[in-house]
Amino acid sequence: MPELLSVCFLWHFHQPQYQDLTSGTALLPWTRLHCARNYAMMLELLEEQPAVHVTINITPVLATQLDAYAHGRSSDEWLELTSTPVTRLDVDQRMRLITLFLDVNRERIIDPDARYTELYRLRNEPPGSWSEQELRDLQCKFILAWTCRGDLQAGLVDRTLLAKSRDYTEEDRTALLEAQQELVRNFLPRLARLAASGQIELATSPFAHPIIPLLIDTDVARSVQDTPFPQPGFRHPEDAFMHLDLGKKTVEDLLHQRVQGCWPSEGSVSQDAVAEIARAGFSWTATDEEILLRELPDEPHRVLYRPYRAQTRAGEVTMVFRDRGLSDAIGFWYASLTKEHAVGQFLDSVRSIRDALDRPGVLSIILDGENAWEFYPEGGVPFLRALYAALADEPGVCLSTVAEAIERNSATPMPDF
Repeated sequence: MPELLSVCFLWHFHQPQYQDLTSGTALLPWTRLHCARNYAMMLELLEEQPAVHVTINITPVLATQLDAYAHGRSSDEWLELTSTPVTRLDVDQRMRLITLFLDVNRERIIDPDARYTELYRLRNEPPGSWSEQELRDLQCKFILAWTCRGDLQAGLVDRTLLAKSRDYTEEDRTALLEAQQELVRNFLPRLARLAASGQIELATSPFAHPIIPLLIDTDVARSVQDTPFPQPGFRHPEDAFMHLDLGKKTVEDLLHQRVQGCWPSEGSVSQDAVAEIARAGFSWTATDEEILLRELPDEPHRVLYRPYRAQTRAGEVTMVFRDRGLSDAIGFWYASLTKEHAVGQFLDSVRSIRDALDRPGVLSIILDGENAWEFYPEGGVPFLRALYAALADEPGVCLSTVAEAIERNSATPMPDF
């Protein structure tokens, strides 16, 4: 069967600006921890399966924070608590360690681990009653909970250390922390290598993640919702262009790769926003299916599965549209199913879309690249590995970057929106 359907995963890697730019300290650790566990995991699976092509949208604010961590310009309280031998922790720090390091997903992380469960049962005990061994074990369990297991098993730490479940030493803690830090330090170079190989296409978003249509003109929202608006209206298209232009240049400078695609903040677009996206030098953008289907209410749903060519005053931009049902199924629903059931459901949907097409098409699956995996068994690794493999073997289906799919599918003129 010829390849009829390009399946385009666009994984959105994003975190807010947690770093205090005056002190370098991040108020929350999620940039670093999601990188060491979730982002690293997603790159690991791609390295395992080089035939799988995807698009990764990395926000400029995330990329700059990861660069700061990689070069020692940022830290956070969680990092300091795992970096400090327990003998040097005062009472307040011990209390913080206990509070913060037990605040993980109980069903997926604590309950399957006998030692973590033992420590969890001590959560209401005063810090002075915790032994040094218990505190050190909690440090190590937390590091392991937030580190890509596959990369650890690939040689970042000794296998005898991975086989341990309790009674960790200071040397163990140091080795685990160094492995976690290595994943963060190496993440941007690793991402750049995959992009240079062509397996990943890089995309990005406006620099500080503003809602571009509202930045251009708040009155644009009157066409879609009935809520109070600021008076006088806020209208700064020059700021919108600045965020788009700066975001693109920031990611290109950090990763040394050309960026063609833009996932606008929250997928929000308007005609003026698409024009600014074009003016900033992007050749394609993506948004939610509702934007298209609202303009084509009498057309069959399969109109969603093709690229569209938008003509703007600043040039031409190709648009693709997110399949909301399949994207949300991965993000919110499949975690509660068995791997086999979830992959089977997804494949059935893909086959239905493929078989309904009367021409080659593009299926865009767009969702966060971090939050969903906390709720999946084993951090989502078995599901995502099996999903990629099944799609790679499916006749008439090709796993593509967005740019590859656009190149092999002629675009339809975009209706006004």
